[in-house]
Amino acid sequence: MKKAEIFFKNLFLQWVLLRGRRKKHNGNIALKPGDRIACIRLNRIGDALVVTPLLHKLKENTGCSITVIADRHNHFVFRNNPDIDETIIFEKGSKGTKSLIRRLNEGNFKVFLDLHDDVSVTVSFIISKLKISRVAGLERGNSSLFTDTVPRLDPTKHHVIERSLKIAELFTDGDGKPITFLGDDVVIKYYPTADNIEVVGRYFESKFPEKKFVVGINISAGSMARYWGTRNFRDLIVFLKTRGLEYLLLCSTRDINLALEIDPYSERTYYTPDFGEFAAMIGKIDLLFSPDTATVHLASLHGVPVFGLYVKFDTDDIIWYPYNTRYEAVVTKEPTLKDMRFAKVIEKFEPFLKNELELYENTGL
Repeated sequence: MKKAEIFFKNLFLQWVLLRGRRKKHNGNIALKPGDRIACIRLNRIGDALVVTPLLHKLKENTGCSITVIADRHNHFVFRNNPDIDETIIFEKGSKGTKSLIRRLNEGNFKVFLDLHDDVSVTVSFIISKLKISRVAGLERGNSSLFTDTVPRLDPTKHHVIERSLKIAELFTDGDGKPITFLGDDVVIKYYPTADNIEVVGRYFESKFPEKKFVVGINISAGSMARYWGTRNFRDLIVFLKTRGLEYLLLCSTRDINLALEIDPYSERTYYTPDFGEFAAMIGKIDLLFSPDTATVHLASLHGVPVFGLYVKFDTDDIIWYPYNTRYEAVVTKEPTLKDMRFAKVIEKFEPFLKNELELYENTGL
C-alpha cells in the first residue's frame, strides 16, 4: 500500500472514530433463544475458520440466532454450519456498504459483533452507521465505536482462536450464566456435504485401495512467498518413496502447473475448485505437510497431525498453528520460504513422521 493511501486511510479512520463514538455499557449481554446477533468476519478462508469455535459456543450456550457477514473470499466456510442461521455476502463498494448498513439496521438485531482480530477501516465505518444498541468486540484501536469490549489477549502468547474466544466473556445465557469452555473441546467447525464426502471417498479408494499411511503434501498457500520450491517438494516425495510411504500432492486449481513440475508423471495429485471436497479430502489423509494456510485448520478439524512451514516476518505474534492437533513446525523470520533448506526441514520432519507412523501402527488407525 502506498504511503499516501495509508495516510488518507488512517485520516478517514480517525474521522470515523470521532463521529461514531459510543457510550460504554456495564454488565454482560444476556442472550436467550431467538435473540438475533450479527457477526462480521471478512477477508481470508483461515480468518473465517478460526472464529467458528466462538460462534459454536454462542449458539450452544444461548440458542441465539446468528447471522454472519462474510465476503466472496470466505462465505462458503459458513455453509451447512448448524450454528449459523444466515450468511450475508458483503459486496465491497459504496452500493454494497449502504445496502448492508440498511439491512442490519432493519434486521432487529440485539447485538453486532466484530470478530476481527485487528482494526478494519471498512468494518469501522459500517459500525459507525449502525443503530443496533449493543456493539461488541475486542479492545483495539477502534474501541470507541463499541458499547462492550473485552481485553485482547497478547498475540505473542495466545493463539488467534483463544483471542477470539475471549469475546465470549461479554455474554451470558438467558439465566445469567456465563459462557464457558474447556481448552480441549475447542475445535474448528466446517461441514462438507454428504456428496462432498462420497465423491472424495470414491476418489481416495481408487488411488489407495489398500489401507496405508498416506502423507498429504499441500503446496498451495495463497502466495508465492509461502511456496517452498519445486526442488524441495520433489526431494520430499523422493524421501517418502524411499521409505515406502504413500503420498498425495494437494494443490489449488491455480497451482496445477506447479504440481505438474513437481511430480509430472504421477497420478498422486489432487485438486478441486470445490472447498467442501478439498476439506473432506484433508480428513482422508493421515498426516499433512503444508505451508501456513487455511489447510492446516482443516487438518485440525479432522484431528489430522500437521507438519507446517511458517513465515514469521516482521512480527512477534504466535503462529496460527493447528489448534488442539498434534503438530510440528519450522519457522523462518525471512519474508519467504525460499531459503528454508530441505535438510533443516527434514531434520525436524523425520522424527515427527516416525512418531506418527508408530501411533498409526499401534492404534490401527
